Amino acid sequence: MSMITKFRNRVEKRIAYLIFRLFYRQNTKLVFFEAYNGEENGYSCNPKAIYEKMLQEEKYRDFHFVWSFWGPEKFHFLTQNPRTTLVKKGSYEYLKICAKSAYLFTNTSLPSYIVPNRHQKLIYLWHGKPLKCIGCGIQGEGDGKRSKAKINLDYKSSGRRLSILLSPAPIFTDIMCDAYALTPQKRKQAVLEMGYPRNDFLFYYTADDVKRVKEKLKIPSEKKVILYAPTWRPYNWLGGNHFQHKEVLDYTKLYQELGKECVILCRLHHLEKGSVHYKEFEGFLYDVTDYPEVNELYIISDLMISDYSGTIFDYANLKRPIVLYMYDKEQYIHDANGLNFPLEVLPGKIVETQEELTKAVEIELEQFVYNKQYKTFNKTFNCLEGENSAGKILEAVIEENI
Repeated sequence: MSMITKFRNRVEKRIAYLIFRLFYRQNTKLVFFEAYNGEENGYSCNPKAIYEKMLQEEKYRDFHFVWSFWGPEKFHFLTQNPRTTLVKKGSYEYLKICAKSAYLFTNTSLPSYIVPNRHQKLIYLWHGKPLKCIGCGIQGEGDGKRSKAKINLDYKSSGRRLSILLSPAPIFTDIMCDAYALTPQKRKQAVLEMGYPRNDFLFYYTADDVKRVKEKLKIPSEKKVILYAPTWRPYNWLGGNHFQHKEVLDYTKLYQELGKECVILCRLHHLEKGSVHYKEFEGFLYDVTDYPEVNELYIISDLMISDYSGTIFDYANLKRPIVLYMYDKEQYIHDANGLNFPLEVLPGKIVETQEELTKAVEIELEQFVYNKQYKTFNKTFNCLEGENSAGKILEAVIEENI
């Protein structure tokens, strides 16, 4: 599709949206949800947690919900709830729903032609706690797929349009506001400091949940579970919205050293999805990149291996061992748009070689201590997490208008 055609499509959609906004009044009981731009993993994260909380609560029994996906047919199961409908992202029905909804929840952003009026609330829940610099705060020349100028343009547009911006802890507030270039007045009006709804489950899951997930994945009950969850690298861009995962682990050696007692769950970042296929070591390596609910992987894991990923913050709520495999630490610090915090504050041993990694994993599985550094990390970065962040956000966003 040429640039001219893309521009024409955006103009047409903007005009159609403005017409819909002019002719349709807001339905105060209509709630719109979109996660990860409506892609294949689009029923997840904070919007999903908010939606499911509303389904559970009697006080929202009169509300109707609409989920947006590029391929809504995959998510037809959601329509088993009579108050839930699906819409294809970018369609005219999508524009109509965005114009009519009183509340629009997203964990990324909405297209620039969606500009809510004063009777609507556009709520940005975001999708991770940013160890890495994001939005207008990035320090590099771009993120691989977009230039810094384009990133600034996109985030400033989102910042002007959003009604509420969720900050998961006070230490993240300035980072989130700077990412969207919010004015001082907008910061006062828009920022909501509360824990992430998607993490509520980590505080109320049960032993039956752990058993259910292990049985679903066919993991032997006697084996220790290691979750490998690295982030993506902007310098490994393949084109479009795809990045290459560089295989840096020697799985043969890991199998020899850990295979008798452990299994490894490999979960790549969604931007690297499809760049690696794990076919060997059946019963030891499990490819869980497409597993729909990452929290279920957290609760069955005895230890997590990560790097610069925001999963560190979420997993730390469980107070379990973390090993940080930073084989490219110098390159990442210099070439990946910067970090918001020094690596030394993270709750886990930093290693740079596989030999160090294996040794650290073995030690942490046997001798892990929830030490002072780990406690300080949770007190600083996870201080607002709990089992009812979703309910608190709904009270702040919706219940004042019920």
